[in-house]
Amino acid sequence: MVIHLQGPAKGTWSKPQCQKCGYKRDGNGGIVKTCLDCFLDGHSLYIYEYGVSVSVFQSRQRGTCSVSHSKPPHEVIQIATQFVVNGFGNYDAFANNCEDFARYCKTGSAGSLQVMGHVENFAKVALPISLLGGPIGILVGAGATAAIGLSYGLAKLLPYYHVDIAI
Repeated sequence: MVIHLQGPAKGTWSKPQCQKCGYKRDGNGGIVKTCLDCFLDGHSLYIYEYGVSVSVFQSRQRGTCSVSHSKPPHEVIQIATQFVVNGFGNYDAFANNCEDFARYCKTGSAGSLQVMGHVENFAKVALPISLLGGPIGILVGAGATAAIGLSYGLAKLLPYYHVDIAI
């Protein structure tokens, strides 16, 4: 079984109840317990690594690993199971998402570097457009500059500070 935080459904959901686990998405989101097939929903499984070195962390795509070490599996399961009953707050793609939930259960500190990775990717695309000039180049360039500065600063500082300070 998989315990995870999911956002509200987009559009209408008409999938039947799962024969393996009995899960049927209600569209509201929140903490749910499903089988692996329902969790993956046809997508691939990716392994998130905990306890990697700082040099490995800096070389990897954001949202794939952490320098924080994981708690023992029985503690992680106990914490996640408590959230099935008590909830983890409303889903927010930027401030309370599935990575926040998983990292909190595994390490005791919430934090999502996936969002930072998306900002970095946007900046990589927007910067060449800004070099073209004109009104669009100026607008996109300003956004890209802010995104690069924010993303770079957070990417360098956040791993060191949120390991010790729960968010």
